[in-house]
Amino acid sequence: MKPLYLTLVLALPLAAWGQAQPVGKLYTPGPFDSLSFSGAAQVSFRQGERDELFIEGDEDVQKDVRLQLRDGQLSLHTRGTWWFWRDTRLRVQVMARELKRLSVSGSVNFQAPEPVQLPELRVSISGAGLVRFDQLRTEDLKFGVSGAGDGQFAGQVQRLSLSISGRSDFLAQGLQVQQAKVSISGLGKAKLWVEQELEVSISGIGTVDHWGNAKVSRRSSGLATINGLGPKPAPPPAPASPAE
Repeated sequence: MKPLYLTLVLALPLAAWGQAQPVGKLYTPGPFDSLSFSGAAQVSFRQGERDELFIEGDEDVQKDVRLQLRDGQLSLHTRGTWWFWRDTRLRVQVMARELKRLSVSGSVNFQAPEPVQLPELRVSISGAGLVRFDQLRTEDLKFGVSGAGDGQFAGQVQRLSLSISGRSDFLAQGLQVQQAKVSISGLGKAKLWVEQELEVSISGIGTVDHWGNAKVSRRSSGLATINGLGPKPAPPPAPASPAE
């Protein structure tokens, strides 16, 4: 199947985001449940009722961006000129009904600040990127790094599979996980909250700090530090409202 190169559809504000929208272009390519980003971009993701993408910037900015939809995967690539002539990342807003796969390469910062609920999610980073989900709920999360990327997660996950073969900091002390498998063959640090089972395999240089009541099994042939920090502390109570 040949890739479908997207054309500009609209240049209207994304009213669904609930805020004033800067100058840019709105693309509605058709259904997608996978995302791939390469180059330099700042991406904000929201789960919603439609599949669409808004790219900030004028016509010159739009010309430096290549979009491709193929087999349900929407790919965005910033052309080489972006790296040399622009001092900021491309700014992108994405709305999608479902998200099964997310691939990041280059200098991409992907953030999902609002609640996201998915059956499963697979994340891969091969550049110096960052992927952050602040309120994720899913049965199965797979996160892999082969470059120098980081992950930051909070929410609830039944099963977590974490693989680090490059250099990565995986910060998920706010992500309640029931079962986790961790493999570090590069230089990695992980902060986890696991309640049932935690398997750790380290053949590189790795540090794993974990909270919760999980039964831990470990295997190490490298330089490993595994710290059990006990039950996860309850969050502090919300401050009382001031008296009227």
